[in-house]
Amino acid sequence: MLFRWTSIIVLLLLLAGIAVHILLFPFSASGRWTFWEIIRTKIHALTLLLLEQKLSPLGRLRKLVLLLALLAFAILFLTGFGPLLFGSRLSGWLLMIHATFAPILMGCLALLAIGWAHEMVFRGLEDVLLKLYFWILLTLSLPLALSMIVSMFNWFGTEGQDFLYVLHRWCALAFTCLALLFLYILVRRQIGRENRLGTFE
Repeated sequence: MLFRWTSIIVLLLLLAGIAVHILLFPFSASGRWTFWEIIRTKIHALTLLLLEQKLSPLGRLRKLVLLLALLAFAILFLTGFGPLLFGSRLSGWLLMIHATFAPILMGCLALLAIGWAHEMVFRGLEDVLLKLYFWILLTLSLPLALSMIVSMFNWFGTEGQDFLYVLHRWCALAFTCLALLFLYILVRRQIGRENRLGTFE
C-alpha cells in the first residue's frame, strides 16, 4: 500500500513538474507558447522518432537501439506500474510480457552505454543534468536487474526473496522517474538545438 501511493504521488508530482517547467520555459522556435507553436513543437517531437538521412550508419544503429529501449521501457512501465496503480499485482500474461522485455531494455542500456559513453563525459557545465541522469540510470539498472535475476536462484530464504522484491520495486520507481527526466531533457536539447540551427523539417 505504501509503495502504491508513493508511486502515484511521485509520478503525478513529476509529470506536473515537467508540465509547469514546459509552461514557464518554452522550448518552441519563437520562445513562447501559442496554439500553432504547441502544434509545431508536438510534430517536431514526433519527428525525433524518425531516422534522419543525415545520420551515419553507426548513428542510425544507435538511434534504433534508443527507440527499442524506449519501446521496452514503455511496455515495462505499463505492465509493471499499471496493475499496481489499479490495486492489483503483476501476474499472468502481463508478468510474462514484463519478463520478456526486461532483458531487452537491459541489453539496449548496455549498448547505449557503449555508444554514448564518449558523449556523456563531463566536460565543463554543458548538459550536466542530462549526463548525470544518464550515468545514474546505468547505475540503477544494475540493482534493478540483479534483484530479479538473483531471486530466481535458491540462494535466499523467504525474507531474502521479499527484500529483493521490495528492492526491485523501489529501484524501478527511481529508474522510471530518472528516465522520464532524462528523456524530457534530451527532447528539449534536441529541439532547441535544431531550432537554433533552423533544421526543423
